[in-house]
Amino acid sequence: MGVRVFAGCLFNKGEGADALRNICSNQLHVLQLDVRDPDQVDAAFNAVVEKLNDYELWGLVNNAGICFIGNSEMISRDDSLKIMDVNFRGPYLMCTKFLPLLRRSQGRIVNVSSNAGLAPVPLMALYCSSKSALFMYTEVLRAENECFGIKVSAVIPSGYKTGIIAYDKARMAEKWWAEAPEIVKEDFGKKSFLIKSKATDSDEMLSTDISPVINAMIDGLLSTQPKPIYYKGFLARSIPFIYSHLPSPLREPVVGILTDWFEFQPICLQDIE
Repeated sequence: MGVRVFAGCLFNKGEGADALRNICSNQLHVLQLDVRDPDQVDAAFNAVVEKLNDYELWGLVNNAGICFIGNSEMISRDDSLKIMDVNFRGPYLMCTKFLPLLRRSQGRIVNVSSNAGLAPVPLMALYCSSKSALFMYTEVLRAENECFGIKVSAVIPSGYKTGIIAYDKARMAEKWWAEAPEIVKEDFGKKSFLIKSKATDSDEMLSTDISPVINAMIDGLLSTQPKPIYYKGFLARSIPFIYSHLPSPLREPVVGILTDWFEFQPICLQDIE
């Protein structure tokens, strides 16, 4: 589209970064960027400023995200904090660092949250919490920066096959089991640490076409009147709407059915049965 793009990559010499370089023009600049690391955020800022004329940065897109599936007592402390760091602390560090440039251009911020940040999903406590924090942070940023002419949007995707939960679940289950307190091991049992989807064809339910999300980012960056919130994909709007608007006696069972995605059978409940 003729736009100069600075792409932050966790490994700027990795396969993903090389793929970007191969498919894009020389308008793309790949930056080394772990959004959890303030020093790398500062270095990315300096690299961007060095290539800009008069600090003219137009937009910032925060898209980094990770997710681990498991009961909130089960996921190890370091992996739990990693989810919060990547999904919320990272966008916070990026926004606070780059906002002075966006003020000068009256530019844009686009933050990618999730419908899981607007309604609770069992076994995704840290992911839901981090995306909820990001969504509210985005809402506050919009209110704070309207006076400067900065427009801020949230993208709420759902049902896309991005690979965010395609990690080695068996390896992570072994790691979490090894680090779990003995009382948690006693209550849960080792088998419950390996989370499985209830849908045998769960991958088939996810769309491989992520263009609606990309188009939402583009609209948030380039439209004269970007939307405050872009809902994209399966259940992106419906689950949050039901959670927010149904009366409590109906809300919990309905949302419970719509978000009953994973198997979890701790041995302490099996003993009761």
